[in-house]
Amino acid sequence: MRIKAVLIVMIVIVLGLVFPSFANPPALPPVPSASILQQVINQGAPTFTPLGVPDAAITALVAFGGVFNGVENRVDVNQAVSYLATGGTLKETVIPLTNSGSTSLTPNMTTPDGKRGKIIGAVYQPYRGSRATLVLVVVFKKSKPDKVRMYYTNTQFYEYSAKWGTFPSSVAGTYDEGALISHDLSCVTVGNKQVCWEPASYSGVREQPYPKDVIYDAYTRAKDTYDLNNDFFVDDAVPDLIGPNVRANCAAQLDSGGGSACDPNLYFSASKEANNDLMAIFVVDSPADLDAFTDEGTYVGSLPAGEYVVVNATPNVVTPGATG
Repeated sequence: MRIKAVLIVMIVIVLGLVFPSFANPPALPPVPSASILQQVINQGAPTFTPLGVPDAAITALVAFGGVFNGVENRVDVNQAVSYLATGGTLKETVIPLTNSGSTSLTPNMTTPDGKRGKIIGAVYQPYRGSRATLVLVVVFKKSKPDKVRMYYTNTQFYEYSAKWGTFPSSVAGTYDEGALISHDLSCVTVGNKQVCWEPASYSGVREQPYPKDVIYDAYTRAKDTYDLNNDFFVDDAVPDLIGPNVRANCAAQLDSGGGSACDPNLYFSASKEANNDLMAIFVVDSPADLDAFTDEGTYVGSLPAGEYVVVNATPNVVTPGATG
């Protein structure tokens, strides 16, 4: 979640891995000067293009009743995230609550079987067939989240162990709101906390091993090219779509469940070092319609296809929308 948001609100430099390997790789080139960074910042940040949610998921949410009546009005389809496999096959969509960062992870309902709980969103998992649309509920043991339930009817559910953590501040930042999908977890933000669960079926909701293999090869070449002094979550690599036109075209197809326009053009893996300016490894399969600049501030149009090390070039900018 954080990586995706940083790409929107902060400046990064992307360095194509096009150099030969070295016995003693050099350090990454320095970030551009402050004046060049400001010149790029002044061009304006790219806008986030939501993919939305399949129509079938919304229709199914409307059909829920009882304690879930009106749940379709409590979730934010524009903050939903989807896992799309090669060819544009939709594997999973995670839909968070509206204004998920301003709520709190405390029980505010009683489940049909008498447990203290809270609705935290919804998921759509096509591999489940007639049970593809599920309402997410966290149930509590004493005062702590214990299980994540996925209700496929008003009373029937699947149940999984809840994994949760707390953001550093008392309120989640705008870049932490919403949902996240990694290879090993799906998550939603609830207040200043993040609630996650592991896939019930990796073959059902993930593509493997292709994303991992793509990033592993790029990471290997990156280490041969630069002295990264950094490690990445290679095993947690995921596909995505980058570029507003690409995402808009996919959004039109996602209404009916995905298709060729949703074929991923980005594979990425996040840095393991939270306090390091190195952010991610990107593999861009086709040019992305993002405003791109050289390290001298020259506009080059779209981001070319290639393998990239992504670096936070404005590490002192911590407020979304601020300029460095």
